[in-house]
Amino acid sequence: MKEKFKTKQFIPIGNTWVEMDCNIPSGESFVRQFLYGTKFFKEYFDYSSDIFWLPDTFGYSAQLPQIINIMGMKYFFTQKLSWNNINKDGLPKVILSDPSIFYKQFRRKFKMIYQNGMENCYPKDEIEELWKDILLNQFHDVLPGSSIGMVYDDSTKIYKNIIEKGTKLKDNAINSIIFNSSKPAEGKKGYEIFNSTQWTRSEVIEVPLLPNQTNVQQLSHSKNKALIYGKVL
Repeated sequence: MKEKFKTKQFIPIGNTWVEMDCNIPSGESFVRQFLYGTKFFKEYFDYSSDIFWLPDTFGYSAQLPQIINIMGMKYFFTQKLSWNNINKDGLPKVILSDPSIFYKQFRRKFKMIYQNGMENCYPKDEIEELWKDILLNQFHDVLPGSSIGMVYDDSTKIYKNIIEKGTKLKDNAINSIIFNSSKPAEGKKGYEIFNSTQWTRSEVIEVPLLPNQTNVQQLSHSKNKALIYGKVL
């Protein structure tokens, strides 16, 4: 592909990791589709497309124009807008050409945004690999349920791996925060409760029973955990 790219016989466009579904995923997933797709284009071709390619998905999120703008892309290419009972046009005339030429009359100036790098202790590589698997499973013929059964056998295994590794990364991060933030008083036992959101929360929390703990008001269905009401800042 690299050789064909140099001779302009192969023109990579799109800048996303896969041609994703745009009805179910979150804005975070959309952004990471562009983040990892653009990174791949740059590493493999030393090139970044200014055209967002999404011809075959089953709907379009209202967030897309904003995200495309922020990613510095100028054009949006699709064909599904004509798949309706209103547009009665026949097949358009097709010309083999660089798609950028088609969009010259619609040029817009966009601003780019930049992100600061993370500290070395941040598990960037591990998180990136998990996100790539999530984005793969958000392909427009996987997430909506329009693929064959074997695809969902594979995607189930992928999600299981994501949950296991993601949970481990989350637990390591929380343990690191708690260990570095406070130390229990000598001879005291209790719970460290971590609020992962940016706002105060008041809710029932399931916690493991401490050894010889008897002063709990309610046990969970598993009998080895207690339900407590807590407020965390």
